[in-house]
Amino acid sequence: MHSFNYTISADLIQSQYQHLHHAEALKFLERARLDLLERIGFPNSALMDRDIFLVITEISVRYKRELFAGSITVECQRMYLKGRDLVIEQRILNSKGKVAIEALVHSCCMSGKLRRAMAAPEDLLAAFTAANSD
Repeated sequence: MHSFNYTISADLIQSQYQHLHHAEALKFLERARLDLLERIGFPNSALMDRDIFLVITEISVRYKRELFAGSITVECQRMYLKGRDLVIEQRILNSKGKVAIEALVHSCCMSGKLRRAMAAPEDLLAAFTAANSD
């Protein structure tokens, strides 16, 4: 499992509800996935240099608790291959360490030039699989 610590700034809090808007929470999930790619040796810029775009194909999110300004932890719990999809299970923990959001994110590799799905390169798959044991 990989954990990343972030801070929700007060300006991200939605005034009428006094908590983080659900769309802003998705941005924290995305940020953790990009940080995960960098951590396993595949920063998004390096993938794009190889004409590989990781594209979200499906995302399922369960909102369990409100998130307020302050520290949060975003976890990338498990990564696996399902067909051609690279799947990441994620959670956001609030400042008290309680699960606020659970997400299941499917993505696939796409050729930027051809604008078509492509098989994930073997080195990416190997790093993705190895990340589970870190």
